[in-house]
Formats: sequence, structure tokens, C-alpha cells
Amino acid sequence: MRSIDSRGPSRITNAFVSALSCDGRSLAVRTARGAPRQRGKVRHLRLSDGWDRPRIFPADYYRDTGDLDFAQEEFSIVQRELAWNASLVNAQGLLVTDNSDGLDWDWYDGKKTGAVTAYNALYYQDLVNGACMARETGHAELAARYEQRAVALRTAINTHLFNSDTGVYDVSTSLRGTVAQDANADAVLFGVAPAGAVPGSLAKLRPTLRGDHGPVPFSADTGYSKLVSPFVSGFELRARLAAGDTTGAMRLLSDVWGQMVEPGPNCTGALWENLNPDGTVPSGTTSLAHGWSSTPTAALTEYVLGARSVGAGYSTWIVQPQPGSLRWSEGRVPTPHGPLTVKWSRAHGHGFDMNVSAPHGTSGTIAVPVSSRATAITVNGSGSGTTGGSAPVPGSPARTATDPTSSCPSAGRASIT
Repeated sequence: MRSIDSRGPSRITNAFVSALSCDGRSLAVRTARGAPRQRGKVRHLRLSDGWDRPRIFPADYYRDTGDLDFAQEEFSIVQRELAWNASLVNAQGLLVTDNSDGLDWDWYDGKKTGAVTAYNALYYQDLVNGACMARETGHAELAARYEQRAVALRTAINTHLFNSDTGVYDVSTSLRGTVAQDANADAVLFGVAPAGAVPGSLAKLRPTLRGDHGPVPFSADTGYSKLVSPFVSGFELRARLAAGDTTGAMRLLSDVWGQMVEPGPNCTGALWENLNPDGTVPSGTTSLAHGWSSTPTAALTEYVLGARSVGAGYSTWIVQPQPGSLRWSEGRVPTPHGPLTVKWSRAHGHGFDMNVSAPHGTSGTIAVPVSSRATAITVNGSGSGTTGGSAPVPGSPARTATDPTSSCPSAGRASIT
């Protein structure tokens, strides 16, 4: 994907979807996701080691590839993982951790104990994904059981971990009245937060945690490290995009990742593990080519270019760009059926032009940004009969990002009701 900002070439958006030199020139444009992942290259993922978030990946892999053999092979591991999670649930319906299993991405802050909001939000998403994999592999009763647990867990999180005094989710039942980037980003992204609470939660993060070089992960009253985490900021980036806060997402993108593509001794053409609040690299052991910091590569493809899978293996899809201040963007997403190609640009006046070329045998929805419900949409040179923001591809059934027939809806697209 390539994107151009309204003020000229956007090195920030280019940097995450192309090989970029440190003088800002793009060396080779490539799709954000790269080649379709092939079965045989992913084997028996280790699903839990503390709370470091890889448990979501099997469902993501299945959704992108449609590889049912992989889903069936891995599902027994998913079942064991979710059974272990269930053994940690307390009388309030929340997952609790102690000194034996409370480490997370910020290992340097020590173990988090009690019912930790971020861990519970992750467990909720694990249950959603577990229900998907159960359903897709022919275990309908187990899928229903996971869905029931997910609904109960979401209720427990909102009852016991949302702090009405601060307007955000607490770090945990052991640490109240504080602000945590991961807790609130995860709650929004995974669909735990009620729709009415989303704007307030996101609005509280920036003034409380912001810095000139990105947000600190926790408010000062927690006593935790002030290292800026591109990894956790990636969850906030996706949460803002999923919530439609494109302006906030682009500002976060610039604050955290913009400095990584600026010319200088630390510009590697890759992304950094973490940063000091003043933007400096913490130490000589800090990774300057850190895969866990690369969330923008997928996020920009899915939300700015706008191409996302709905059915497994992109059997159904949606193209719904969030342009922000960009003038144009183009990209190609490889799918098992062939490339899904998107190119959009702002037309003269207030128009918006988009070309989508989809693989044979797939269907999807094209949605364009509009200024009002009275905006007319033209498809292939003729009126679609639709006003507003979306229209089905001609000759294909309409699909939306929250279609209940969607296979394994990803974070930010749907939640169990």
C-alpha cells in the first residue's frame, strides 16, 4: 500500500508497508501482509506463557487463509488453553493471576496479580476466537458454551473493572483509580467496552498518558515503567481505527512510529522495541528491528486502505477506507483466491473515487466515506440506488463487517451478543 498525505508524500504511512530507506525514499513497495501464509510453516503455536497475547493468532491465521486443516489440527490445543483459563476464574466471573503466572509484555514491571483488566479482555477475545474455531471445526455445542462464557465475562469486566469515577478501566482489582493503555485499548478493540463507553475511554488516554514521543503505558500513580511501548500502542492504534477515530489514530501513529523513520543513527528501516519518554533508545540491547512493534503494517492495510477479510480466506470481504487527511492510497492484499486490489483517491470537490478488483469466486461490500446520508453512490458508472456509506459489489450478496455469518470476526469488527 502507498499513501499520499494532503501536505505531500507521507513517509510515515509509507514506512510500514514498504521497504523504506532512512532518507525517506521508498525502495520497494509491497503489500502489508506479505505473501499468504502457507500451512506447514506454522506448527503447534505455544499458546500461553504468561499473558503475552499469542493465543489470538490461530483464529487470525484461519481467518486470513481459510486453512481448515490447520484449524482442526490446532483446535485441541485451543481447548486445553481455554480449559486452563477457566480454572483461573473467581466467584466474580473474572480470571485472576498470582505470582506464578502474572507476567505480561512489560516483564520489567513485575507480575500483575488479582483480576487484571487487560488479561480478562484477552481472555474474552480468546473465547470469541475459540467459539469461532469450534464452530468452524464442527463443534457447535462447544462453540455455544464458549460464547456463553464470553458474554458472562464481558459483563463481569464491565461490572467490576470499569471505574465510573475515572471513566476508564482500572489496571486490576488490586490497583484501582489508575489509567492503563493496554486495559482500555483492549477493552475497546475486543468489543468488551459498551459502545457508549468507547469515546470516553479513548478520550481519557491521550491527556493522561501522552508524551511528545508517544504515550507512556500507565499513569504515574501505578509506579510502573515510563518506557513507551510500540507493541501496546499498536493495540491502541487498532482500537482507535476500529472505533472510527482516524484522526486520533494518525496522531498516535506519528507520535510513536514517525520518529523511527526519520533520518538518523537509529533509523534501521525497521521498528523499535521501545523508547524513553524523550524519544531516545533505552539501551544498546534495545531491538531496533522488533516484529512486535509492527502493528501499523496490518492496521493501515485493514483500515486506511480499508481491505479486510470477513469470511475465512477472504471468501467474503469488505473494503471500507478511513482516509483521514490522505489524498490517495493503493494496495494489493494477497488472498488464497488471488489478489484483492484497492485504489482510492479524493476526487475534485467533495467526491471520492475507488477502484476494487476482487478475486473470482469471492464477494464483498464496498463502503466509501460520505459527508451525509444524502450522498449518492455510483457503481461502474451508474447509480447504485444507494445513498449513504456502502453498497454491495454488483452481482454479489451484501456483506458487512459484523455479518453474523462471518467466519472468526477479528478484533474490532464484531463481538458476541
